[in-house]
Amino acid sequence: MKNSSFIFFLFFIFSSSCNKPEGVPKCIEDNISEYKANGCLKIVPEYRFQGELVYVFESSYELCQIADMTADVYNENCELICSLGGIAGFVDCNGDDFYDNAHFVRNVWAK
Repeated sequence: MKNSSFIFFLFFIFSSSCNKPEGVPKCIEDNISEYKANGCLKIVPEYRFQGELVYVFESSYELCQIADMTADVYNENCELICSLGGIAGFVDCNGDDFYDNAHFVRNVWAK
């Protein structure tokens, strides 16, 4: 019994350390891989916005040293619907203030 508990524990540790997003569209998984390749991606939260799930690709100034970092917002079809932040502080997304109208669902990936 001890061996099976230990094996389960190891499986849990290794499977949770992969940091693979679950329950997201394949194209979003692919985008995460592409964004990770440049080393700037910090987190990808999922929101409900304008009746659909959207994914915000947030990069980090600390990781990239780029002053005008924006967060790209993709819908479930991997269509870029807007970019938020940057030096100008953009908050508009498809005619609505994103932060006033988006409802956080979960983080699907984090560095």
